[in-house]
Amino acid sequence: MKGCFGIACVALVVLVLGGCCVSCVTGVPIEYGSGERTGVVYKVSKKGMIWKTWEGEMNLGGMVKTGDGMSVNTWAFSVVDTEIVKKLQEVSESGEIVTLKYYQPWVLSCTEGGTDYKIIEIKKPEVKKKKKKPVVKVEEEEGE
Repeated sequence: MKGCFGIACVALVVLVLGGCCVSCVTGVPIEYGSGERTGVVYKVSKKGMIWKTWEGEMNLGGMVKTGDGMSVNTWAFSVVDTEIVKKLQEVSESGEIVTLKYYQPWVLSCTEGGTDYKIIEIKKPEVKKKKKKPVVKVEEEEGE
């Protein structure tokens, strides 16, 4: 019984490590998490010593407490799709508020960027038109 448990543990470790290696080499992500964040993209740049990847930063608004005091609430992300990079560059120049849809891979691939957050979609919020209230004119009666 003791030997079976040891073999099962070794097999589990081999499977997990093998899956991680395959994911890292092939770039097929094992998704850990996903979500959306809204703010203003202010930085999009290509970085890297060997593999150049697109990295960006978004201002989420507000302030956060740091060890040195207060700082702007920012979020760093990576982008693989060049079409999304073009859209991000446009909104970065215009200062528009956008929503970025992302996923977090369980194992990071060296070719996908330097952050845990990989952008898969960019959405611009819908601008809702305000309904104009009708203007009611009140006429004053002339002298009594």
